[in-house]
Amino acid sequence: MDWHKIGIEEFLKEVGTEPQGLSAHIARKRLDEYGFNLLYQKQKMSPFIRFLKQFTNFFALLLLGGSGLAFLAEYLSPGEGNIYIGIALAAVVVLNAIFTFIQEFQSEKIMESFKKMMPSDITVIRGGHTFQIPAKELVPGDLMSISEGDKIPADGRLVEVNGLKVDNSSLTGESEPQLRCVESTHGNLLESRNTVFSGTLVQSGNGKAIVYSTGMRTQIGRIATLTKETDNVESPLKKELNRFIRIISSIAIVLGVSFFLVSLFMGKPMMASLIFAIGIIVANVP
Repeated sequence: MDWHKIGIEEFLKEVGTEPQGLSAHIARKRLDEYGFNLLYQKQKMSPFIRFLKQFTNFFALLLLGGSGLAFLAEYLSPGEGNIYIGIALAAVVVLNAIFTFIQEFQSEKIMESFKKMMPSDITVIRGGHTFQIPAKELVPGDLMSISEGDKIPADGRLVEVNGLKVDNSSLTGESEPQLRCVESTHGNLLESRNTVFSGTLVQSGNGKAIVYSTGMRTQIGRIATLTKETDNVESPLKKELNRFIRIISSIAIVLGVSFFLVSLFMGKPMMASLIFAIGIIVANVP
């Protein structure tokens, strides 16, 4: 819905409200229907489990396998330097896990920063009367009154402004506060000056806006959702790396098994053939 483009009468009809705001009864019903005006976060994984997960990807398993084979070769034939290869490969896996864990841990903090943008209370007009309510109880159709210093808790369309300027930098990156008005000024919702958005700050003036989106349905809620979902999306580089690892692993295993069989066929002792095959596989891993 292009909330900023449609006429005000159509807008009021679409959100199911009146110019004087919702009644307390309808507001309670909508709170049950839409839920609290909150940015929800998926259940957190414990840091220990998240760290252990870094050792389950194909790249880590390949290096750990190579490290294990190097230690086995050192055990079977000590003093040939395989222990250093094993330690080096294991160190690469651990360092990679640490850096990846730190990156994912920092992405968890992004959601925390979004939550800090939300105010604890907001002034609303319901049935023509002014109330101060917890921001989490705001619902679509509510008429909220905003003034200088207020953090805006939901997305809304302005119906009254008095020198209202809003800092939208958290969403659009604009460095200067933007003057607001009640008429649509742009085809893009984020650029139109007759709207206000959750997580932004009123710099000066005051106004009234009718809420059309709350919680995870707001613009900042959508950003928060995308931030979480990107954890599950593989980049083209990662896909190509996994394909390359599968090819190298296959070559290493085929070469190792082939040389092991050839060595046995040539009459070499089984232990010597096994150590030689392990060396071939480990040499391909790095």
